[in-house]
Amino acid sequence: MKRIIQVLLLLIGVTLYSQDTLSVKDGAYGYDKDFALDLHLTTATAIKALQFDVKYDGDNFTYKSSYNLIKARLGGDSSDHVITVKEVVSGKLRILIYSPSNKTIPTGNGKLLDLSLHNSMNYGNYNFELASVVASKEDNTNLTLKLENGTITTLAPHFNWNTNNHNFGSVYKDSTTDFQWVIENKGTQELNVSLDKSELTKFSLTQWSDKSTPITWPQKLSPDATLLINVRVNTSANGTFKESIFLDSDDPNKFRKGVQEFKFEAKVYNDNRVVVQSNADAENNKTSDVKVSINGDEDITSFQFDITPENSKIELISKSASLLKSGTDHVISSNVRTDDSGNKFLRVVAYSPSNAVLAQPIGEIVKFSVKPDKIVDPGSYAINVSNVVLTNKALTNVSSASENGSINLITGKFIFESPVFNDGSGKYILNLGELTRNSYNDKTIPYKNSGNKKLKITSASSTNPDVTIIGSFPIEIDANGTSNQEIKLVPSNVSNDFNTYVKFIHDGGNAMDSVQIKGTLKNRNTLVMKNSIVNKNAVNTVPISVLNSNEVKGMQFDISVPKETKSFTWTLTADSNEDFTFAELSNAKDPGITHYVGDEINFVNNAGSTHPLYIVTGLSNDGGYDSTKQLAGVTNQGATSGTVKVDLSTVSPGTYYYICGNHKSMQGTISILPKFSISASSSDLIAARTSDFILTQSSLGGVKYRFLIYSNNNSVFSGTNGAIFNMPLSVSKIDNSAMDIVNGAYNVAIENIIISGKDNSNITTEATSTGIIVVGGSSEFDPVVDPNQIAYLKENPTLNTYFYKVKASDADQNNFLDDFKIVSGNDDGTFGIIADNGDLYVAKPE
Repeated sequence: MKRIIQVLLLLIGVTLYSQDTLSVKDGAYGYDKDFALDLHLTTATAIKALQFDVKYDGDNFTYKSSYNLIKARLGGDSSDHVITVKEVVSGKLRILIYSPSNKTIPTGNGKLLDLSLHNSMNYGNYNFELASVVASKEDNTNLTLKLENGTITTLAPHFNWNTNNHNFGSVYKDSTTDFQWVIENKGTQELNVSLDKSELTKFSLTQWSDKSTPITWPQKLSPDATLLINVRVNTSANGTFKESIFLDSDDPNKFRKGVQEFKFEAKVYNDNRVVVQSNADAENNKTSDVKVSINGDEDITSFQFDITPENSKIELISKSASLLKSGTDHVISSNVRTDDSGNKFLRVVAYSPSNAVLAQPIGEIVKFSVKPDKIVDPGSYAINVSNVVLTNKALTNVSSASENGSINLITGKFIFESPVFNDGSGKYILNLGELTRNSYNDKTIPYKNSGNKKLKITSASSTNPDVTIIGSFPIEIDANGTSNQEIKLVPSNVSNDFNTYVKFIHDGGNAMDSVQIKGTLKNRNTLVMKNSIVNKNAVNTVPISVLNSNEVKGMQFDISVPKETKSFTWTLTADSNEDFTFAELSNAKDPGITHYVGDEINFVNNAGSTHPLYIVTGLSNDGGYDSTKQLAGVTNQGATSGTVKVDLSTVSPGTYYYICGNHKSMQGTISILPKFSISASSSDLIAARTSDFILTQSSLGGVKYRFLIYSNNNSVFSGTNGAIFNMPLSVSKIDNSAMDIVNGAYNVAIENIIISGKDNSNITTEATSTGIIVVGGSSEFDPVVDPNQIAYLKENPTLNTYFYKVKASDADQNNFLDDFKIVSGNDDGTFGIIADNGDLYVAKPE
């Protein structure tokens, strides 16, 4: 058994008013069009602010980044309400409406806003769903709104047909053979089908209802309308005929638009022949009929033949043969027999006790039954006929030919998709690589229905309690459709090898398919930086945490602060042999210039052929150029013309020089300052976890620092989660606006992580980690926890089992999610949550 745990993350008491409604209005629009999505608001209570999400099919609709806020619904001309619309992900908009002066949205009803969208060429009825609504009343409590989703219909035709290639097979001369060809409009708008070209001379097209009225083009089909066409082959002459008709339509879909070819084939004959039906529809574990025709130029009194399926999984049904024509006293028998090789066949015998004749053309005369079972692949399977005897009135065998037939097996076929692979022995394996022990792992098993019939999956299961199958059954997958089975893994094995099976039960030929799930387990020992908003001209505290399953004795890691790059150009000329002059600084002579780590400097040297320009880390003893002190990372050092490019991405802060290689008086300083820097010591350690530990820091260049945390007394960290180190991150105040740090989000890389266990071995789970800092961050939108989340946890879990990651979203552009809290339903403290990332864990095992 599994224990299902629902953690309530937010609970707000409200009063429900039936007239308080937020709604999306229905609409219908042509395909590939811009349109306005209307949203209406009805309230009996004034609200100060309104935030909500609109969810839709992002594959078929595109937000055009424009909207119209209706002032009339917001109080008219006195309204100063503003709106922000953020596309959180494709198919999800987050909308916030508020007044900077705290004016309310008055009571009433009517259109609140419209959003500009563009639809695709795919017809259909699409749901636009409202979710995650927060409506703040004047007392700051929440007003519950009734949500009414809307349906937007994309108007487009859909040209559909039952076949584009029909083979009549063998048809007896002068007989009548018809086929029902179906053309339909499955779309939402009228379909126009026109004739592009017809090559039909041996096949006629008439109305199915009377089989005489010719089909004319063009044809107009309303939505869901069907055109039934009778296709008849002209059997007046022997021969093999293959002809086509080409139809055009106004279906916009790229797979169906334009001219489509429809082929018809038939073989007309007039010898004495037994023909087994081709492509008789059949399904696994069902009895299906196959017809047999007899045609020729002689009447017959009796016949006999043997039927043998090519595939042994096609069962022949004894005593299943029956006559399709009456009017004589013919009787028929059919029995399954076994030949000398052990192969089963069905012998069919028919005769007349009174020696009555069957007059030609006889046509379809017999049907018999087959029952396929556990055939995996759909398609055609041969049904062979042999030992044919056709007896005429004179009791002579007049058989001259026979023609084998086939069944068309209609079945779904379950197959696994990559990265699942077949190991060569028929076993399917999904190798998940490294998995974290006692931690939440969200994985999927991809699969496909490669059959020609809808596949029904009735269950998926695993006997391993560490595996949870997510979703409800049955699931139906269309032919050639794909899907993914979501599974949750919280592996608890003591051994490092994880191995289990997931079994799928379905109505395909195999009935059951299984995949072996493999992985290598490791303990969770990770280093995490808390995402933080930082300020310029300040030393910001950024916590670094360790989540550890093992005891930790010490660690080493590198932190790279952001490398924001800006490019600057200085144009240099020479004032005799004494000075460089800088055009951008009013021709200042040998000025000292200041730049920042991460930037790029381009010196355009127009000083002349006797003034090679070098960038150096220091000067010679006499204050001139020293070739041994050239700065690394400089392109075109010593150039007398063109651009000398200086890359400061790895240059440490300090004083550097530009200098002429021939004239030491032509020189100036380049002061390199940091944009972001760290200066940490043991005092920045968190005593609750790192008592008796020492922290050292060293510089590895302009943006990278190395940290070592250790104890001289072989102590270990306290606890298994939480901050160990408050990293002091300085962000410079830069008065030059052209050089100032741009507000926004920046990645901070933690690399080369080595966490030492009690036995001094490296127990690191991940060698790298990434955090986010936001410079100048602000929050317009409230973060939203995804609704209806359910976490699964097996009975008797161990302490610090991380069993779920709470899903949430924030529409602010330069922001992040953190500060997760359990606010209700956890009074006994059984569960904990990692504030930085929303990981739920077992704090008190039962």
